[in-house]
Amino acid sequence: MTNCRLVFRALFLVNIVIMLCQCKENDTKANTKENNDLETSEKDINIPSKKTWMGRYHLDLEDIPHMGEANSVYLTFDVNETRSSLTVRVNDEKPVKYFGEIIKKTNDTLVLQVVEDGEDIDYYICQYEPGYYQVSGSEIYMINPPNDQYDLVKSKTYKDQGDLGISLLYEGYVNSENGLNIRNEPSLKSDKIGTIPYEASVKVLRRTNNFENLNLGNGRIAHGQWVYISFFSSITNKEVKGYIYDYFINYSVDSSILYDSLDQAKKSFSLDKQCVMDNASSNFIYSMQALAYNEEDRPSKVRIEIQGITDENSIFQRLDYFPSLWYSYGEVSCDVRNYFEVSSDNRSIEIGAYGYFIIWDFNMDGLEDFAVLHDVGGSAGSIYDFFLQQENGTFLREDSFPFQLSFFPTSIDFENQTITEMHPIGCCKISTITYKKIAKDEWELVTSTVEEL
Repeated sequence: MTNCRLVFRALFLVNIVIMLCQCKENDTKANTKENNDLETSEKDINIPSKKTWMGRYHLDLEDIPHMGEANSVYLTFDVNETRSSLTVRVNDEKPVKYFGEIIKKTNDTLVLQVVEDGEDIDYYICQYEPGYYQVSGSEIYMINPPNDQYDLVKSKTYKDQGDLGISLLYEGYVNSENGLNIRNEPSLKSDKIGTIPYEASVKVLRRTNNFENLNLGNGRIAHGQWVYISFFSSITNKEVKGYIYDYFINYSVDSSILYDSLDQAKKSFSLDKQCVMDNASSNFIYSMQALAYNEEDRPSKVRIEIQGITDENSIFQRLDYFPSLWYSYGEVSCDVRNYFEVSSDNRSIEIGAYGYFIIWDFNMDGLEDFAVLHDVGGSAGSIYDFFLQQENGTFLREDSFPFQLSFFPTSIDFENQTITEMHPIGCCKISTITYKKIAKDEWELVTSTVEEL
């Protein structure tokens, strides 16, 4: 098939050694004399088309036994004419990205030179059949016996994205009140080429997988990556393209566009989160993280992220929420309740047993919704905001919901399509309010009473 020269390179902190191969084209016309390296003349190199090599390649090695422990290693090669890179992640640690460039390519071998800690390292990606790629002769000596060959998986979604600035991945809007700088390279040290105002819309054209942590002060750390975007400035009447830090944009996107599998999306979602609610629902993973605090060290801005985890819905969504007053100090509370997966059609809960994050089908459309605590309130009860799931799998705060920014409903009657809320008034009275759903996003008041206790 191919002849290979093994190149050894130690990777990362868990004694991983990958032997990467340099593959020589097995063409009789091109091999009139023996040549086992890449020192052939340019006329002997058959450059494959751009579609052959450009794209993303994955090597996932999971649960590798080593010294009584199991470790996983994930390698991602992003090959692009303008800029290429290698991303390495061990277990659930933060990924490390090394930038590089293509220095050679033949019919069956691409050489990617990556700068690691100031040193140029050459990696060889081999195509042993059209559309099939390998990091060949691989030996990871945590495995006993070691394998001598691993297949690289080329991402189909990434292959279709094209060059920078051509394909739209998703749209978002800036969530930083101070605006967001656009830079000419994916680095804080690069030049600023523009500023995007708060809540302005941006088009994300490409993710770089260049992750970086930023110190926001007060012990807060931002974790995000640089993305290549397009922004139309109404001031200059011109389109600006450059890099921004995606921690400061809110968006929703189908994870199948960004990842090769739902498992990859789930693993990425759980990284660097204060509160991950991964067992709260069969349909979604939820997370909350405090972004800002008031003078009493209570969360005043909270990031909510949602990852769909079913074949029908793999949407990722990020939104920022501004609570009025929470009990919790410092970190956000992971107090979550799920009433959606209760079998009863007439669902009710005890007054006061609510929590910070509640999952339920509030508008009785068969879809999972959630409510988040807005204000702890007084003796009458706490105030909540309600986010209702849309047909496309995203969540929206709908003002038409009758108890929006109000007390929490105590029962939902699916048979009669009614929702009821009860709360105490003073020492000796109780208020009961019932609404009936008459159409999508339309409600009418059925009863409103105040009774003596």
